[in-house]
Amino acid sequence: MGAQASSRRRRHAPAVPDTGSDSLSVDKIKVIILGETAAGKTTLFRRWMGSPLDTDYVPSTTASVGAKLLRLEGHEPVVFELWDVPPQSFAGPSIFARYFRGAQAVVLVFSLQTPASWRVLPTYADVARLEIAAAETFETQSPKSLPVVMVGNKRDCIDKDNRQEQDAARSWCSDNGAAYVEVSALAGDSAAVLNVLKLIVTTTNPSSS
Repeated sequence: MGAQASSRRRRHAPAVPDTGSDSLSVDKIKVIILGETAAGKTTLFRRWMGSPLDTDYVPSTTASVGAKLLRLEGHEPVVFELWDVPPQSFAGPSIFARYFRGAQAVVLVFSLQTPASWRVLPTYADVARLEIAAAETFETQSPKSLPVVMVGNKRDCIDKDNRQEQDAARSWCSDNGAAYVEVSALAGDSAAVLNVLKLIVTTTNPSSS
């Protein structure tokens, strides 16, 4: 019990970078990025942040947080507060609950190299919805209304002759009000990578009118 308490003290939610956005009076959207080990979600996070990419794979063990300002035609500027949450966080409810607090959207990432790996993501989505609802993030909305984008990453490694799992993932997204996109974060698919954030903007704020 003592060791567990000590572990909880050590693993705390990281601080969010200051973008100076308050002076610009822009909206903020907190986005939680979830996925299994080796899905490529940290590479996706680094692409959004404009950070150098690691060529040698090292599993993430702590959450990474960044802020990105996005200006989209027809919408007010938005600052994305991006949280790359490692799957190990799901081993400790009190830990990942802090990551989810205040979240307004979830990005679920799986690898198209192992397309069946998408099947764990609905569980991640359910946990996120429950935790966010418990934290009363959405006071007037049901947890089901939480914007969710499922990302099939590593599109450059896809088996084009075997898309049964991708079709199943698309079907789940269609049935559960989630968006589905395929990208290659490592190969430099810039437009598709940015489109994930654009989908969140259009879902949470359809227009600036």
